[in-house]
Amino acid sequence: MDASHIASLLLALPEGLRISDLTVADTLLIIQVFSTHPLACCPDCGHLSSRVHSRSVRTVGDLPCAGRQIVLKLTVRKFLCPAPDCPRTMFTERLPDLVQSYARVTNRLREALVALGLATSAEVSERVAPSLGMMVSAPTLLRRLRAVSCPPPTTVRILGVDDWAWKKGQLYGTLLVNLELDKLDEKQRQHVEQLQAAHQDLDTAYQLSQAFVSMLVEHRHQDLDGWLSQAKQSGIAELKSFAEADSP
Repeated sequence: MDASHIASLLLALPEGLRISDLTVADTLLIIQVFSTHPLACCPDCGHLSSRVHSRSVRTVGDLPCAGRQIVLKLTVRKFLCPAPDCPRTMFTERLPDLVQSYARVTNRLREALVALGLATSAEVSERVAPSLGMMVSAPTLLRRLRAVSCPPPTTVRILGVDDWAWKKGQLYGTLLVNLELDKLDEKQRQHVEQLQAAHQDLDTAYQLSQAFVSMLVEHRHQDLDGWLSQAKQSGIAELKSFAEADSP
């Protein structure tokens, strides 16, 4: 089994990609990769073509291996489009399972960097990434983090609200947190369930406090007497004491 075949197994390249050569340095592994697909699809008209016009080399970064940074030298072919009415007479074959058009890193390296950035921050990731065999600047990673699509919005039943000061006395921000148990991992869920079991009145206290905040924000002063009555009957000493102190 030659070195190229071993490298192919380690890299787990998508189907149709082969390794032709590799160069090993102390901290760098340069791998020559080419495609064996006989046909390529025109990105404009969708027609398949087998007519190769020329070849070029793309340089992209990949996930590190055994402490070495990996650089892929992709030999990509330029095909002639067979459709006579297609505005694109020539196109470069796409390798979407490995790397996106015009990208300088593979899909899996981009995903790893984004995961690192989300877990830490762009500045921290810039300092930590080299020790993991990856190179990225904080501005570049920040652009990638901003491009991450957010999950579709869902109905929030339990919402946590916190405020902080960007600049004290001038600019403030608000943090909204979905406190549903199904959004927590297993360890966090067990901890919350233990707290709820130990404090059966926790949910009641939360609902009353949220109702009080909502009443203040919406200026529903006519609902104050009803809220005070509920607080007295809740059985929670702190809320009962608060309600009795504010009762006329």
